Amino acid sequence: MKSCYDTIVALATAKGLGAIHILRLSGDQALTIAKNITHKDSLTPRFAHLATLRTDQNQIIDEAIVIYFKAPHSFTGEDVIEFQLHGSDLVVELLLDRLLELGARLANAGEFSKRAFLNNKIDLSKAEAIAAMINVKSKNTARLLARQLKGELKD
Repeated sequence: MKSCYDTIVALATAKGLGAIHILRLSGDQALTIAKNITHKDSLTPRFAHLATLRTDQNQIIDEAIVIYFKAPHSFTGEDVIEFQLHGSDLVVELLLDRLLELGARLANAGEFSKRAFLNNKIDLSKAEAIAAMINVKSKNTARLLARQLKGELKD
């Protein structure tokens, strides 16, 4: 499935100190951008690649795990790249800056889910469950939303 949208990027983990941060890139240019930043000729779909991420001046940003999800076999239905970085906010900022330089733009809130919905990867019920799951406060509600994510409550 070919995307008709620009390439977006977002932090998939919460900001702040942690061992790992995950950045996701989705869209037509995701693979091209990933190959540029990793200096790899190819990325095998659904394979964890250990890669050195570099600036345009060949300076090291981080050594990271990079996973390529080839369209249509991704959450959004587009080519998606996942970067698993070391947990510094500064490292995330450096990578984000580089991805933006290479043509990606920051995703709007909920845009990955919106693309999944528009590309028929999820239905409206699942999209709503994802949005609600992000802010869930009770165990019972979390269990109900998990069932909704599995499609049990669609009908």
